Amino acid sequence: MKYLIAVSLLLLLLISGCSKEELFSEQSRHDLWLIHEDAKLPIVVEGNTLSKVFVILLHGGPGGSAQEFNASGKPFTDELEEDYAMVYYDQRNAGLSIGEWEEEKLTIEQHVEDLEKVIDLLRHHYSDDIQIFLTGHSWGGYLGSAFLLDTERQLKVKAWINIDGQIHRNRNILDILERIESIGAEQISNSVNATAWEAILDEVDLEKAKSITQYDVDAENNVFALIRAAERQIDRDGVLEYRASSVTPSIYSDNYDPFRIVITNTGDRDISLRRQMYSFDAVMDTDLGNINLPSLSIYGYFDVNTPLHQGEYFIDKIGTLENDKALVILDKSGHSSMLNEPVALANEMKIWIEKYR
Repeated sequence: MKYLIAVSLLLLLLISGCSKEELFSEQSRHDLWLIHEDAKLPIVVEGNTLSKVFVILLHGGPGGSAQEFNASGKPFTDELEEDYAMVYYDQRNAGLSIGEWEEEKLTIEQHVEDLEKVIDLLRHHYSDDIQIFLTGHSWGGYLGSAFLLDTERQLKVKAWINIDGQIHRNRNILDILERIESIGAEQISNSVNATAWEAILDEVDLEKAKSITQYDVDAENNVFALIRAAERQIDRDGVLEYRASSVTPSIYSDNYDPFRIVITNTGDRDISLRRQMYSFDAVMDTDLGNINLPSLSIYGYFDVNTPLHQGEYFIDKIGTLENDKALVILDKSGHSSMLNEPVALANEMKIWIEKYR
């Protein structure tokens, strides 16, 4: 009841100055807030609302910010905003969200519930006939996949686009070691900075020699160090299409850490979410087959943070018909394909959206 009252009051304020018709144009910019369960989540809708196609873009982290896409990835977002209404919202304990972050509210289940309320708010604010397409990057790929495990929630979405998403936490750690090894061997074979890659592969061998089959939040820290070393070397090798600008190096460049909470929403609570992801692996193994929605997975060839194996795992496990699921690899991208190959990524998304709108 508290949620309904809060959102109703909020919607009255938002809609009072305009009719439903005025919400739809080829160039819109609307700011909304979702107030739910001690959180105030900012939502920016930007682009072609006249299309009535709304693409929710889930940010990474946990702890990133949706507006990072607009700030440092405009060649990507501008391409999509020409044709669709892009929806950027900051998740709880992330970006510009506001609230009291009690640990019991920082759960995978709560993030899933928040996302469902965002969809409900969009339909209430605009109209019931808008088409919702869901997409997410990195942790956003994980969150979107977790959201879709329930068949009733799938009915609220036309299709799903997973961009470099980590789907299974423990498998991902093991996949990282394999992918660094594979890329390193390929670069050595091509005589590209062979000495540097040999040193990295020696560290990978030491990690693999521990024979860890089940990682946890403590054991994974050394793997994060290997990720950073490999990403720095990939950058030096010059194999990526486009290098991240210096404006956001801590998020998109060499020292990217996908589980760091931003300064304004910081604390050790992200460790709790990381632990939950390991526990949630069993749910993913069991329930991914429930997903029968059209699903596209897009991964960077040089992504050592969430390797393309995660996309293969997702596509293999879901119950979607073969003709309605696909895996696309971007050959000159790392973990942030919206910066490495922004137009190519946007075009792949457009093809998928147009197929199912």
